[in-house]
Amino acid sequence: MDKIIRLQNHSISKLFLNCFKNKRYFFYKNEKSVCNYFSIPADIYIFFRKNFLFFLLKKLDEASTNTYANNFSSWMNFIDKKIKRKLILKGLGFRCYFADNETKLVFKLGYSHIISLDIPKTVQSVTIEKNLLILEGFNLVNLGTFSKKIKNLRKADVYKNKGFSYPKEFIKKKQIKKS
Repeated sequence: MDKIIRLQNHSISKLFLNCFKNKRYFFYKNEKSVCNYFSIPADIYIFFRKNFLFFLLKKLDEASTNTYANNFSSWMNFIDKKIKRKLILKGLGFRCYFADNETKLVFKLGYSHIISLDIPKTVQSVTIEKNLLILEGFNLVNLGTFSKKIKNLRKADVYKNKGFSYPKEFIKKKQIKKS
């Protein structure tokens, strides 16, 4: 059973298809030359007509077909948008600042040493406010990995909530022992 899905998007004209050793990918480069890709299963044939992208799906059941089409269309919708991750730093004496011409982040987190992290090239901008760290970029995976790496430096304490946390993250506080 063959099924054809038709997608239209303003970014379709910027997409191009590359094939490497039986693996097929859609590649997209944005204005900052950040490359995003989406893999294509072997059972899907793709062709362009005017400003439409057509998927010819063979040997797939309807559930996996719809899943693939929904994933691809959501990827197309968010391909040009900058993604933001915010981290809140709570704690007395905890600081964050730039070093080496804004290529490194330096943290004072209450340990006996200072921690420094290189900012990856996939993170487009880093903003430091009083107790807020804002990371921006186009690649969701790399941005999430970097923000998780920062958060793991000092996770929020369950007793006093000191450390890094996301703005809408709820951390249940434990009660301090009473004597």
